[in-house]
Amino acid sequence: QLTIDYSAPICYRIDEVNNMVVKAIGGKQTEEELSSEVEELRRMLAKLVDYETEEKIQLEKQLQESEERFKEIFEQHYDAIILLDPETLTCIDANMTAETLFGCGQKELQHDFSRLFRDRKKLEDFKRIICDHSKKEFLIGQFSFMGRDGQEIICGVKGKTIKIRGRDVLYCSFRDIKEKIEADEKEKNIQAKLIQTNKMTSLGTLASGIAHEINNPNNFIMTNAQMFADIWEDAEKILREHYEEQGDFSLAGLSFDELEEMVPGMLSGMIEGSRRISNIIKSLKEFSRPVDNRLQEKIDVNSVIYFSVSILDGQVKKYTDTFVKNLGENLPEVFGNAQQIEQVIINLIQNAL
Repeated sequence: QLTIDYSAPICYRIDEVNNMVVKAIGGKQTEEELSSEVEELRRMLAKLVDYETEEKIQLEKQLQESEERFKEIFEQHYDAIILLDPETLTCIDANMTAETLFGCGQKELQHDFSRLFRDRKKLEDFKRIICDHSKKEFLIGQFSFMGRDGQEIICGVKGKTIKIRGRDVLYCSFRDIKEKIEADEKEKNIQAKLIQTNKMTSLGTLASGIAHEINNPNNFIMTNAQMFADIWEDAEKILREHYEEQGDFSLAGLSFDELEEMVPGMLSGMIEGSRRISNIIKSLKEFSRPVDNRLQEKIDVNSVIYFSVSILDGQVKKYTDTFVKNLGENLPEVFGNAQQIEQVIINLIQNAL
């Protein structure tokens, strides 16, 4: 009885058949027995061919199903995917996402993949990265491409070499990261504003402390200057009588005529300067006061402007020769937040200087 193991590789199965033929021919068998053996061999070979054909059909079916699954994944992937020839960098295939992202069809990409690059240098940079990593995975964090209407498309690119039907193919996925970049930039701006807000909070606390420290000595200056103004008013009469009786005399190297002209201005300047310091201190205190977002406070807009300008008085004099305040008269009070309006006015003036 002749038997063949059909699960064995085909080379082994053919060897088994050959051995059977040799044994049949070399044995001492009658013509009838030999004819029967040959018929059995024919039957077994036919069965072997049928088995191999069925196995091939099954393998081809499995391969086709695998390719169909790959194609479905390829087409439905949320990233733009382009298959490239690693030698020529020509497009072999592209999914629908790639067509949508770059604004051109598959045939256009296959015809001229280089159209995605704004200039030759960009294309050469991309080729260089591909060539450096053609045998392994690569990652480009950010690369600029060009869409159909010329707009810039910023993508993160990943890729690796894969085999399709025995051929090396460069599998590249492109993800539009423009929104991510904008979100990151927005987050950075928010962080910067938070830092600036913290700085302004610290500055407000510092300003409040400085204002308190300055206010005490300034009160001494203002009180003493006003007292000296009253003293000078009385002393001037006595000195005038002495001058008329004895003639001119000097104090601190200055004649009485000079003193009579200078001292009132010096005293009024000291008093006015002290008042200005008081106004600045008041403005600093208002500026550093905790913000109340409720608009329940009645404010005089002109007073808010005066306070804001007084804080920047030094900068205004330093950076401009002409600064004019044209304020409306008899304006009614309005509900608002004086501190926030002061900040707006300060920002406007600083931007204008």
